[in-house]
Amino acid sequence: TMKTYSKQFDKIEEKKMVNAKEAAMLLGRNVSTIHRWKNSGYLHHRSVGGRDYFYMDEIKDLTSFREVS
Repeated sequence: TMKTYSKQFDKIEEKKMVNAKEAAMLLGRNVSTIHRWKNSGYLHHRSVGGRDYFYMDEIKDLTSFREVS
């Protein structure tokens, strides 16, 4: 339901970094797009234990940009 989704979104927004799946959900994109953006340098990341994590501040900036466009 929408209430459950909203709760999960709020919980994710509190994090400083998110994984590719969370980033994709927040940006309304596919995980493969997130990895393509990472590989092109459009989206910055940090690898920890072989997994990629993305900066929540940058995700928020991109969502704000998408709302204006």
